[in-house]
Amino acid sequence: SLTLSKGKVKTQFRVHRLVAEAFIDNPENKCCVNHKDSNGENNHYSNLEWATQSENIQHSHNQGRLKEATDKANKVQSDLAKMKRESMVGEVYGKWTVLEALEREYKGKTVSKMLCKCVCGREKEVDMISLKQGRSKQCMSCATSKPRGKK
Repeated sequence: SLTLSKGKVKTQFRVHRLVAEAFIDNPENKCCVNHKDSNGENNHYSNLEWATQSENIQHSHNQGRLKEATDKANKVQSDLAKMKRESMVGEVYGKWTVLEALEREYKGKTVSKMLCKCVCGREKEVDMISLKQGRSKQCMSCATSKPRGKK
Protein backbone atom coordinates (compact mmCIF):
# COMPACT_ATOMS: atom_id res chain seq x y z
CA SER A 1 0.00 0.00 0.00
CA LEU A 2 0.94 3.62 -0.44
CA THR A 3 0.23 6.50 1.92
CA LEU A 4 -0.33 9.97 0.53
CA SER A 5 -0.75 13.01 2.74
CA LYS A 6 -1.89 16.59 2.45
CA GLY A 7 -1.26 18.57 5.57
CA LYS A 8 -2.33 16.38 8.48
CA VAL A 9 -4.68 14.23 6.39
CA LYS A 10 -3.21 10.86 5.40
CA THR A 11 -4.86 8.43 2.99
CA GLN A 12 -3.76 4.88 2.16
CA PHE A 13 -4.07 3.45 -1.34
CA ARG A 14 -3.43 -0.02 -2.69
CA VAL A 15 -0.96 0.13 -5.58
CA HIS A 16 -2.78 -2.45 -7.73
CA ARG A 17 -5.98 -0.42 -7.47
CA LEU A 18 -4.23 2.83 -8.46
CA VAL A 19 -2.65 1.08 -11.46
CA ALA A 20 -6.00 -0.40 -12.52
CA GLU A 21 -7.81 2.92 -12.18
CA ALA A 22 -5.13 4.65 -14.24
CA PHE A 23 -4.59 2.10 -17.00
CA ILE A 24 -7.48 -0.38 -17.28
CA ASP A 25 -10.94 0.45 -18.58
CA ASN A 26 -13.81 -0.61 -16.34
CA PRO A 27 -16.94 -0.25 -18.51
CA GLU A 28 -18.97 -2.64 -16.33
CA ASN A 29 -17.99 -0.71 -13.19
CA LYS A 30 -16.68 -3.80 -11.39
CA CYS A 31 -15.53 -3.23 -7.81
CA CYS A 32 -12.48 -5.49 -7.41
CA VAL A 33 -9.05 -5.66 -8.99
CA ASN A 34 -7.80 -9.20 -9.62
CA HIS A 35 -4.18 -10.28 -10.09
CA LYS A 36 -4.35 -12.70 -13.04
CA ASP A 37 -1.21 -14.61 -12.00
CA SER A 38 -2.24 -14.67 -8.30
CA ASN A 39 0.94 -12.78 -7.38
CA GLY A 40 -0.19 -9.84 -5.27
CA GLU A 41 3.18 -8.17 -5.77
CA ASN A 42 2.94 -8.15 -9.58
CA ASN A 43 1.10 -4.86 -10.10
CA HIS A 44 1.90 -4.48 -13.81
CA TYR A 45 -1.23 -3.37 -15.64
CA SER A 46 -1.12 -6.44 -17.92
CA ASN A 47 -1.47 -8.66 -14.82
CA LEU A 48 -4.54 -6.85 -13.50
CA GLU A 49 -8.22 -7.05 -14.41
CA TRP A 50 -11.44 -5.66 -13.03
CA ALA A 51 -13.68 -8.29 -11.42
CA THR A 52 -16.80 -8.61 -9.33
CA GLN A 53 -16.50 -9.88 -5.78
CA SER A 54 -17.73 -13.33 -6.83
CA GLU A 55 -15.36 -13.44 -9.83
CA ASN A 56 -12.47 -12.55 -7.54
CA ILE A 57 -13.44 -15.32 -5.09
CA GLN A 58 -13.86 -17.82 -7.93
CA HIS A 59 -10.40 -16.90 -9.25
CA SER A 60 -8.93 -17.50 -5.78
CA HIS A 61 -10.68 -20.85 -5.64
CA ASN A 62 -9.44 -21.84 -9.12
CA GLN A 63 -5.88 -20.93 -8.13
CA GLY A 64 -6.13 -22.89 -4.85
CA ARG A 65 -5.79 -19.74 -2.75
CA LEU A 66 -9.30 -19.59 -1.31
CA LYS A 67 -8.56 -21.92 1.61
CA GLU A 68 -5.38 -19.98 2.37
CA ALA A 69 -7.28 -16.68 2.33
CA THR A 70 -10.09 -18.14 4.45
CA ASP A 71 -7.60 -19.51 6.98
CA LYS A 72 -5.88 -16.12 7.15
CA ALA A 73 -9.20 -14.31 7.66
CA ASN A 74 -10.21 -16.78 10.38
CA LYS A 75 -6.90 -16.21 12.19
CA VAL A 76 -7.40 -12.44 12.05
CA GLN A 77 -10.94 -12.86 13.47
CA SER A 78 -9.61 -15.14 16.20
CA ASP A 79 -6.86 -12.67 17.10
CA LEU A 80 -9.37 -9.80 17.27
CA ALA A 81 -11.71 -11.84 19.48
CA LYS A 82 -8.80 -12.67 21.79
CA MET A 83 -7.86 -8.98 22.04
CA LYS A 84 -11.48 -8.07 22.88
CA ARG A 85 -11.61 -10.74 25.60
CA GLU A 86 -8.29 -9.68 27.08
CA SER A 87 -9.29 -5.99 27.07
CA MET A 88 -12.10 -6.86 29.51
CA VAL A 89 -9.69 -8.16 32.19
CA GLY A 90 -9.80 -5.82 35.19
CA GLU A 91 -13.07 -4.22 34.10
CA VAL A 92 -16.14 -4.16 36.35
CA TYR A 93 -19.58 -5.25 35.09
CA GLY A 94 -22.26 -4.86 37.75
CA LYS A 95 -20.85 -6.62 40.82
CA TRP A 96 -18.43 -8.70 38.72
CA THR A 97 -14.75 -7.92 38.25
CA VAL A 98 -13.15 -9.79 35.33
CA LEU A 99 -10.08 -11.71 36.48
CA GLU A 100 -9.19 -13.68 33.35
CA ALA A 101 -10.29 -14.19 29.74
CA LEU A 102 -10.98 -17.81 28.79
CA GLU A 103 -11.90 -19.89 25.74
CA ARG A 104 -14.10 -22.93 26.20
CA GLU A 105 -15.38 -25.58 23.79
CA TYR A 106 -19.16 -25.94 23.84
CA LYS A 107 -21.07 -28.12 21.36
CA GLY A 108 -18.14 -28.06 18.94
CA LYS A 109 -17.72 -24.28 19.04
CA THR A 110 -15.32 -22.05 20.92
CA VAL A 111 -17.07 -19.68 23.31
CA SER A 112 -15.66 -16.73 25.22
CA LYS A 113 -15.94 -16.92 28.98
CA MET A 114 -14.63 -14.65 31.69
CA LEU A 115 -13.43 -15.76 35.10
CA CYS A 116 -15.12 -13.20 37.32
CA LYS A 117 -15.17 -12.39 41.01
CA CYS A 118 -18.32 -11.04 42.62
CA VAL A 119 -18.11 -8.40 45.36
CA CYS A 120 -19.13 -11.12 47.85
CA GLY A 121 -15.93 -13.02 46.96
CA ARG A 122 -17.39 -15.83 44.86
CA GLU A 123 -15.67 -16.66 41.56
CA LYS A 124 -17.48 -17.95 38.49
CA GLU A 125 -17.04 -18.32 34.75
CA VAL A 126 -19.45 -15.92 33.07
CA ASP A 127 -20.34 -15.67 29.38
CA MET A 128 -18.61 -12.65 27.81
CA ILE A 129 -21.72 -11.54 25.92
CA SER A 130 -23.87 -11.74 29.07
CA LEU A 131 -21.42 -9.41 30.81
CA LYS A 132 -21.26 -6.93 27.93
CA GLN A 133 -25.04 -6.84 27.50
CA GLY A 134 -25.65 -6.46 31.24
CA ARG A 135 -27.53 -9.76 31.59
CA SER A 136 -25.20 -11.04 34.31
CA LYS A 137 -24.59 -8.44 36.98
CA GLN A 138 -23.85 -10.56 40.06
CA CYS A 139 -23.57 -14.11 41.38
CA MET A 140 -26.69 -16.10 42.27
CA SER A 141 -26.00 -15.78 46.01
CA CYS A 142 -26.03 -11.99 45.78
CA ALA A 143 -29.09 -12.06 43.52
CA THR A 144 -31.15 -14.17 45.91
CA SER A 145 -30.01 -12.68 49.22
CA LYS A 146 -32.26 -10.11 50.84
CA PRO A 147 -30.79 -6.71 51.66
CA ARG A 148 -30.10 -6.25 55.37
CA GLY A 149 -32.74 -4.49 57.41
CA LYS A 150 -35.61 -5.50 55.09
CA LYS A 151 -38.10 -8.33 55.56
